[in-house]
Amino acid sequence: MFIRKKIARGRTYYQIVEGRREDGAVYQYVLCSLGRSDDPGAVLQSKTRSLAQHKRELAEWDRVHPAGGDPVPRSALKRRDQLRRRIEGLTQDVKVIRKYLKRPLVGTTTTK
Repeated sequence: MFIRKKIARGRTYYQIVEGRREDGAVYQYVLCSLGRSDDPGAVLQSKTRSLAQHKRELAEWDRVHPAGGDPVPRSALKRRDQLRRRIEGLTQDVKVIRKYLKRPLVGTTTTK
């Protein structure tokens, strides 16, 4: 797992990627996009705050539209589904970044 720098349309973006060898060829799979920041710690804080905000918004949605209550407008259902997908994606990103930050540095040794 490592950070890859990618330039698109003149802008620099960073991604946490994993290299895998399949049938003799090495492929890089993007695990998480860091956007334009090369600091995974800062991105982790931002995504954690965003995740908390989305969870609060979903809890408020559930409070306003209880199960078995009045019919819910289609636009509200669409927003609920958007929130759920966003929470799922942010949760996965946070897990990947935390795993990246906890990994041992290459070339270092630990003693017991």
